[in-house]
Amino acid sequence: MSYAMMAIRVVLVDDSPAPEKALQLPLAADRSIQLVSVVSTYMEAIWQCTAVEPDVVILNLSPSEKGSTEAAIEISKRSPNTKALIVSDLTDAEHIHSALEAGVRGYLASENAPRMLVATVKRLHSGATVLGPVAAKAIACQGSSPYL
Repeated sequence: MSYAMMAIRVVLVDDSPAPEKALQLPLAADRSIQLVSVVSTYMEAIWQCTAVEPDVVILNLSPSEKGSTEAAIEISKRSPNTKALIVSDLTDAEHIHSALEAGVRGYLASENAPRMLVATVKRLHSGATVLGPVAAKAIACQGSSPYL
C-alpha cells in the first residue's frame, strides 16, 4: 500500500490571516497525515470535501452568517464519512453543544489547536469524539451532557 493510501486525508479550511503557520505546519510535519487541500471559505470547503471526500475536515472559519458549524452540516450531507473538527475562539457551551448536535466530531479551542491538532485528527479518524480541554470544561460546567 502506498503512503497516500494509508495516510489520513485532511482538508484544512482556515480563514485566519496566516493559516499556513498555525494549523498547516503541524499537519504537514506528520507522515501519517496527507493534507489534500487548504482552502479559506465556506463554499470552497463544501466543494473540496465533496470532490475529495477527506477522512477529516478541520474548520477554522470566523463566526459569520455561514461559519464552521454550518459548513460541517453541509459537508456531512455531501461527504457523510468525513469527520468534522472545529477549531474556534468560541468556547462557550452553547456554541460547542450546537456544533456537536450538528454532527461535529471534535472541537478545539484555537489556543490549544496547534499542539493538539495531530493527535486529535488521529483520534477522530479512529472513530472517537474529541473535545479539547477548554471545550470539555465548558460542556462539563453546563451540567449533564451525552458528550462526556
